[in-house]
Amino acid sequence: MLSRLFEFDRWANLRVLDILGGVARPPAKSVERMAHVVRAGELWLSRLGAGEWEEGRAVFPKDAALSRVRADAELLGARWAQFCRSMHEGALDEVIGYTSTDGSAFTTRALDIMLHVSHHGTYHRGQIPLDMKSAGIETPPFATDYIFFVREHAL
Repeated sequence: MLSRLFEFDRWANLRVLDILGGVARPPAKSVERMAHVVRAGELWLSRLGAGEWEEGRAVFPKDAALSRVRADAELLGARWAQFCRSMHEGALDEVIGYTSTDGSAFTTRALDIMLHVSHHGTYHRGQIPLDMKSAGIETPPFATDYIFFVREHAL
């Protein structure tokens, strides 16, 4: 199921980035939201031991370039897929220790981290149509709900 959720997450991220790419001047706030979704996914993946996170790297990047965010989103999707494929039995119950971006120490099960990442992207992708509407940009429907993914990727 987690593999499927991360496949959905990748699909939805790329769909939103395609919509932003189809706009002459996408709102910087929307591009920054997507950059944050990708960066947060990278950070959590590194906390799970499947990547490197450069100390001091911005989780909320400013002035993000849409082309770079898209390339990073594609790479991140592939990395999560690989991570899901390589998980060993019992890995979901492993307790992960990490330090949050504000310096607080936490421990969380790997399963809960992975569920958080999939829900985190959904939350921010849902904000982007509102950003665009506030900027006066007419957009196509944002069909990024899970059911739209399922309809395109039936089992």
